[in-house]
Amino acid sequence: MAVLSDAEAISIVSVDETLGEIAADVDRSRKSLGERIDISVESIGPSETKLWLQSKGVRPALLDWGKNRKNLDWLVEAVKERLNI
Repeated sequence: MAVLSDAEAISIVSVDETLGEIAADVDRSRKSLGERIDISVESIGPSETKLWLQSKGVRPALLDWGKNRKNLDWLVEAVKERLNI
């Protein structure tokens, strides 16, 4: 969650620690009207965690101009950096 909190254009909308779910909104830009990032965290072993990530536009659109992919690429790299992997 700290990765999302550190980002300037992202605001955390909801956190459900019981379900392991986080929702965050990405500010609008020239390429989109904003996106929603959904994260689900699941423990799969004593020292293993599975992350499910999704980025989608807040409004339906025919094209996302690669913005959702960029959001996910950024998030994966930020998590890797935070975990030193």
